[in-house]
Amino acid sequence: MSIIGSFEQCNLLIKDFKKANGKTATNFFFLPKELKSLIEQKEVQYQQNGETLIFSVEEQDFSHIYYFVREGQTPEIRKTGKVMILDLVARKGQNFDEIKSEGKRWQAVGFQAYKSYVRMKYGIDKKIYKAVRFELDNKCFFSCARQDDINAVSDLWNMNLDRYSTPLPSAGDMKRIVESGHVFVVRQYDSVVGAVYMNAASKSCVLQHLAVAPRCRRQGLGSALMNYALDGMAKEGVEMCYLWVDVHNVPAYESYKKYGFEEDGLWSEQLRCDADKE
Repeated sequence: MSIIGSFEQCNLLIKDFKKANGKTATNFFFLPKELKSLIEQKEVQYQQNGETLIFSVEEQDFSHIYYFVREGQTPEIRKTGKVMILDLVARKGQNFDEIKSEGKRWQAVGFQAYKSYVRMKYGIDKKIYKAVRFELDNKCFFSCARQDDINAVSDLWNMNLDRYSTPLPSAGDMKRIVESGHVFVVRQYDSVVGAVYMNAASKSCVLQHLAVAPRCRRQGLGSALMNYALDGMAKEGVEMCYLWVDVHNVPAYESYKKYGFEEDGLWSEQLRCDADKE
């Protein structure tokens, strides 16, 4: 695979591919600003095989695959040496059979169904999300993460979250997102027992990487941490929070629904292809 050096190079590759192949199927739906940021922050590679153009975003634990394939053709892809994850995103009401058919084309070249997600949204108002009572009752302390929290937060996320469903931050990414002030933590007896990242852009944010230490679950700590993080977002003028949740993770889905999140109509079928064993 070859590395993408610039936003302009990526755009030209797509333009030439579409010109040569006519109508295509794709899961590549980045806005220009998003794509520029992605190329600046991540290693993005590409491969072109016959009637398939593949982009691979190299995450810490896997390769995130985006593609253009000539309509009606079986995709061609060379393995990257890592687990490969591919998402097929659609809006409810779209022909479900079309998405399943698209999934089968990728299953024919080694991908398997992995997880199914729905996107949920929550309107953030200007009220203060009180966490003081919870702090007093549970000897907890909420704050933005500091640089000396990076290892503790990374360990918490790596031990409690699926590293393939959502890319977990690398060491460099951790430094950057902590510096943004959007990683929120809760401490109990000087130990980080919960952490969440709010990936904010303009008037909206995406809730990512919410994890609570197993010994502290079912005590309301996750909701209290979310209160604190949403309060931080409200103070920055953010008006809407989104998240993706695995539909088979019923406790998480019901917890978000009870909190006030509701489905916004987007859903995703995630496919996985394991790396070859040596």
